[in-house]
Amino acid sequence: MKKVLVFIICFLLTTSLAWAETPESISKSYFEFVKHQKWDEISGLYDPVALRDFREMMSFLIEVPDEKSSVVLARFFGPGTTKASLKAMSDASFFSSFLKSTMSMAVQLGQLDFKKIDVLGSVPEGTNLRHVVARTFTGMGEMSMEQMNVISFKKTNEGWKMLMQAKMKGMAQQLKRTISLFGTKTALSESPVQDGESYFKRGNSYFNEGQYDKAISEYNKAIEINPKYNKAYTSRGAAYDRRGQFDQAISDFNKAIEINPKDHKAYTNRGGAYARRGQFDQAISDFNKAIEINPTNTSAYYNIGCIYSLQNNLSKALKYLELALENGHNNFDWISKDPDWDNIRSSNEFKMLIEKYKK
Repeated sequence: MKKVLVFIICFLLTTSLAWAETPESISKSYFEFVKHQKWDEISGLYDPVALRDFREMMSFLIEVPDEKSSVVLARFFGPGTTKASLKAMSDASFFSSFLKSTMSMAVQLGQLDFKKIDVLGSVPEGTNLRHVVARTFTGMGEMSMEQMNVISFKKTNEGWKMLMQAKMKGMAQQLKRTISLFGTKTALSESPVQDGESYFKRGNSYFNEGQYDKAISEYNKAIEINPKYNKAYTSRGAAYDRRGQFDQAISDFNKAIEINPKDHKAYTNRGGAYARRGQFDQAISDFNKAIEINPTNTSAYYNIGCIYSLQNNLSKALKYLELALENGHNNFDWISKDPDWDNIRSSNEFKMLIEKYKK
């Protein structure tokens, strides 16, 4: 009888402790485990069904030809992994081994060295699902990055368990597609975790500091990882433009537009490069295309106004300056110094327009 009571008490204690863990507290633990690279502990936070489903999504790796499998499996599951050892792994070990190997680049970049972790709250979806919103901060030297994260949880008999993030599912699908289209060599040259975003963000930080050479170097790395990263082309083009390398800038903007014809920023930036080369017709055409895509693009309106000012076309210059102001452009300090407005700055119409929107 005592043994039965002891068993019941132990069961109740372990059950209550499991349910005491909330999605919010588990999320905090998750980021701490990531920071300290505790991959096995991370696997333990997931719903077993989610781990099993992820393993099934990655089952195509078993089908890689034997002559290439050792290299592929070592890349994604660690040195010495074989098809036999992979099959023998539990679902949790399979996932933790995958994390350990594929997150190595993120570790090297300091992307997982969280300086601050804020769990902002959660949103319920029915009684058995909850989505936690968390914000993480990482720092690399003088640069820092902020990222918003959403982690979904399911209530199980063992308490709240994490569901597989869409990004992890996407990694598996991308890897499978890459191998099927281009073979293992291309797949091995790309990290399924690194899509170039960290390099892109570092490039933006350098760009904002005026360190355009370093920015271009980071954008190069982002593009090497993801040749279809249109934002990296747009930003690299802007860096070339700041250095006065207009041909390289326009080439990058062309590539960004080829990848994403709806990239209004690429059209705006290409228009700026054309304008600085004195090709005003091409510039206005690009600015108008940017406005067509995004009617609130204040930079495009502003730059068209600048061109008409340079051409001493007062009415059109004021028309587009007012459109820029109507859509939120409010950098009056720059307008007062921008030499593009010198031709019309002394006109009463210009002064009245500025006063109208300064109020």
